[in-house]
Amino acid sequence: MEFQSILFYILSIITIISSLCIGIVKNTVHSALFLILSFFSSAGLWALLNAEFLSFILILIYVGAIMILFLFIIMMLDLNIHKNSKNLLNFLILTVILGFLMAFKMIKILLNGFLINNFYKKKILIISNSIGSVKELGLLIYSKYIYIFEVASVILLATTISVTILTLRSRKDRKYYSSSDAIKVQSSDRVRVIKMKSEK
Repeated sequence: MEFQSILFYILSIITIISSLCIGIVKNTVHSALFLILSFFSSAGLWALLNAEFLSFILILIYVGAIMILFLFIIMMLDLNIHKNSKNLLNFLILTVILGFLMAFKMIKILLNGFLINNFYKKKILIISNSIGSVKELGLLIYSKYIYIFEVASVILLATTISVTILTLRSRKDRKYYSSSDAIKVQSSDRVRVIKMKSEK
């Protein structure tokens, strides 16, 4: 067995196990860390398929920006995990139905890919030689899909602003001191000299 095949199986096993742990683990921070691990292993799979752009984007944007943002949101919102886990049981049937539908659709797509005839296989191989490189995708993004790219950037900007607003919300269980009040404090307000008689 070749080294690439061994690496493919190792990364696939890591991706499957980490993806399962995302839903099994009770702690939301641990769930986010398993999602980061699955992103890293998926990026390795993309690199094995010669899609270096998708591999870099998965690490730089999803792991380096979006998942770090998710971790900040989870830690700052201080979610009540045990209370929310009881409410999730009410949606168990809907979750199972949607899971089976997604699995059925993925199996159907895979079967259609394996049962495709030789003419389309040759055509796909010819097209796939130019897909995945940074140059080809850059030309498409900044020419044909420039408006979609701008909309995505606006959505990310709105997400950043909304996260900032969520972190600045007032909470009763948090001690807060105004920085403007701290600047205005004079030395006479902080220190007061009291004359007392000496004790024996």
